[in-house]
Amino acid sequence: MAVEEVGGGDSDTARDRDLNAGELDALKMLERLGVHLNQIEDDMLLFNVCEWMRHRLTGQSPVRVPRSCLADIFVRFEGVKAHSSMCGIFVASTGYVELVVDDFNRFGPGFFRLKKTARVENGRRCNHEVVKPLVLSERNLVDVNIHLTSRDGVCIEISPASPLCHLMTSTGSPRKDLSRDGYPRLGYRTTVKVLFGKSLPQAQAEEYARELLASLFYELDVRNGVRLRTRRWPDQRAAKRVVGSPNDKVIRYPEMKVNPEISSLFGFAGTAVDNPSLAFLSYYQILEYYLPLAVKRKALREIGKEVSDPLFDKASPESLMRVLSLGERSFHGTEASQMRTLVEECVRAGKMEEFLSGSEESEHFGKRGPIKGVGVVSAGNRQQSLATQVADRVYAIRNRIVHAKDDPKYDDAPPILPQSAEADALWPDIYLMRFLASEVILDVQSGI
Repeated sequence: MAVEEVGGGDSDTARDRDLNAGELDALKMLERLGVHLNQIEDDMLLFNVCEWMRHRLTGQSPVRVPRSCLADIFVRFEGVKAHSSMCGIFVASTGYVELVVDDFNRFGPGFFRLKKTARVENGRRCNHEVVKPLVLSERNLVDVNIHLTSRDGVCIEISPASPLCHLMTSTGSPRKDLSRDGYPRLGYRTTVKVLFGKSLPQAQAEEYARELLASLFYELDVRNGVRLRTRRWPDQRAAKRVVGSPNDKVIRYPEMKVNPEISSLFGFAGTAVDNPSLAFLSYYQILEYYLPLAVKRKALREIGKEVSDPLFDKASPESLMRVLSLGERSFHGTEASQMRTLVEECVRAGKMEEFLSGSEESEHFGKRGPIKGVGVVSAGNRQQSLATQVADRVYAIRNRIVHAKDDPKYDDAPPILPQSAEADALWPDIYLMRFLASEVILDVQSGI
C-alpha cells in the first residue's frame, strides 16, 4: 500500500505527488472551507476532519474520499457555504441545500426499509439531473436513493453524501481494516438534498428547506414508519465543569441510599447529550418528584411553630384558622410556588451562589443570555432571593419545553424545540439542573 505524506496546503509538495491543476484548485478551495489534505493512500485521499467537526472526535481517524472525484468536487457547487446551523452545505446559485440525515429507527435500519419496500410515486421531470452532484457510495452497504419532485420543480433526494458534504461533515472513517466482501469501510453518510433550482439567499433557502423537510420526515414517520432527522453542527463552546470537584480516584461502597427511579433519571439525563431539552426535563423530573416532600416539610415546620407559640389558643377560631391555612397552602399551591419552596428548603444557598459565580454563568444567566423569556439570575438582585430567581427560571424553561401553544399571547416565549439554537444553548441551565438535583437528593439523605 503506497502512502504519500502531503504538507498542509503546500502546493509544491502536492505537485511532487502528481496532483494535477484541477486537483490543486480543489484543495485550495477545500482549505478555505476548513478541510485540509493529510496524505494520499493508493487511490484514496485522506483528509483531516473539518474544523467544524473536529472537537467531536474521540480519535484521529481521517476522512477518506476517492481521488477520482477531487477534480470535479466543486462542479455546480460554486460559492458553496456551510449551512448556518445544521450539518451540511448550501449553494446560493442553485438554491441547493444538502444535510446529513440520521436514522432513528428502533426495529432495523429505516434506510434499508425505504430501499427494499418503499414505492416512490414520482413521474415529474425536474432540473435535478442537470445539477445532480457526484455522490459517494460504499459497495458493501445498501444505499437508499429516493428522488421526489413537486409540481413547481422543487426536488428532494435522499441518497449517499456528495464528496464535498462528506468532507465537511464527517468525523472520520470508523475503521481502517476491511469489512465484509473485502471492501473498505469508509463511513459515508446518507444526506437529504433539496434543490430549488434558482438563486436564493441563504436564510430563505434554509428556512424553506427546514419547513419542507419537517413535513417530509413527519410523513415518513406516519406513513412509512421511518424516523429520520437532520443533525445540528456540534456545540463549539467548551464543556463546563461538573458539580463540585469530583473525587475520581476513590471508589467506595455506596453510603447513600438513592431511589432507583431517581438514579435512573439522573443517569439518563447525563447521557442525553444530543437532546438538551430531554436532559433538562430528566433533571426536572427529579425536582418534581420531591416537590410534595419539600412543601409538606415546610408546612409541618410552620404548623409546629404556630401550635408551639405560647400565644396559640386552641379554643380560638382565629388560631385554628391560621393552622388550617398553612395546611391548605401546602396542598393547593401552584407548581411554581412549590418549586420555590423546594429550592429554598433543599439547596444550600452558599453552594448555589458559588455555582453561579463564574463569568460564563454571569453572561448566560444575565440579561444578554441566549435563553429569552425565562428570567434573569443575579446575586445582586435585592428584590428577590437567589433561590426564588433560580426556581422561577427553572419553571419557565420547563414550560417553554413542555408547552407548545399556537396562541399569539405566547409569542414572547415560544417553545424551545429539540433542534434549535436555544436548545443547544441550554447546557449551562442543564448543569444548573444537575446541581439542583444533586443538592435535593443530598438533602433528602439527611432525613431532616
